[in-house]
Amino acid sequence: DVIIKVMEILKSPHMTFKEAARLTGISESSVVRIFDEHCHIPRCTFPEAVCIDEVYAPNSTYHESDYVCVFYDFMRHTIIDVLPSRTKNYLHHYFQNLQGTDELNNVKYVVMDMHYPYKQIAQLYMKKAAICADSFHVVKALNDSLSKLRIHIMKRYDTDSKEYYLLKNWRFLLFSRNTNLDNKGKYNKKLGKYANYRQILDDMLSIDPDLDKAWHLKERYMEFNVNATYEDAEDQLEELINAFIQANIPEYEQFTTMLCHWKQEIINSFQGYHGRRLNNSVAESINSQISQLLLNTRGIRNVERRRKRIMYAINKTGFILK
Repeated sequence: DVIIKVMEILKSPHMTFKEAARLTGISESSVVRIFDEHCHIPRCTFPEAVCIDEVYAPNSTYHESDYVCVFYDFMRHTIIDVLPSRTKNYLHHYFQNLQGTDELNNVKYVVMDMHYPYKQIAQLYMKKAAICADSFHVVKALNDSLSKLRIHIMKRYDTDSKEYYLLKNWRFLLFSRNTNLDNKGKYNKKLGKYANYRQILDDMLSIDPDLDKAWHLKERYMEFNVNATYEDAEDQLEELINAFIQANIPEYEQFTTMLCHWKQEIINSFQGYHGRRLNNSVAESINSQISQLLLNTRGIRNVERRRKRIMYAINKTGFILK
């Protein structure tokens, strides 16, 4: 049956409507019609642990946003639903139909990046849930701030200077936590000496006292992020915030403000759920698949078709064929 064959082919997120048409010997418009008419995927029920994230999706017929908002099931690693916009107004409209239901009252945790409308919506419609800031996004914001400082310092030096060379060519040492710093040293012609990674890092940090201070603060936060528990996270985070404030590094001001505004949500993220720390890793993993699907299919401009295509190709659950 051609309908079943088309639907089976389109289970792959790498498959385009055009390629499905070629494989089945029918027109692309017929493939699209079959998919629209026979794929009916309702949203999934909101579970106890929900992740919220967004995926860049330009060229949509929905003009309010270039991002789709995706809700994920933290435990099952599946998509709950895909919305054409992440704006506060659209999210209000979506959740008003579910307001006060047992489904939303049963949500215990909501994990998100620091997109403030997500927090507002979760507080309004999932009143019993603990809001958790995704640690990946917090760390990314920290690294971005350190990177800005590195660039500002680097631009003070001539491009042929040792300082510029270190800050440009060895910048990965500022951010990597998996590199063996005590490797065997090699002769570095630019530096005129034998040096291993730790010595190169030390040379780089000695260029500017703010860089040295900023790097050690970053390392302190990373240790906290990896080793803190829900029980001691509040005290440790308070100490870190004070340390960032006292450091008085302009490039860290925005990050420090974020820590203050999202303090409780960062603390909440250290809670465990079924033996796992609450984070958006499931979203980050599936987001790459969604992005690849949209790239392969050149975006899929139709909002409902795009939603069904994403959920159909990525979720492990079945579909309703009518």
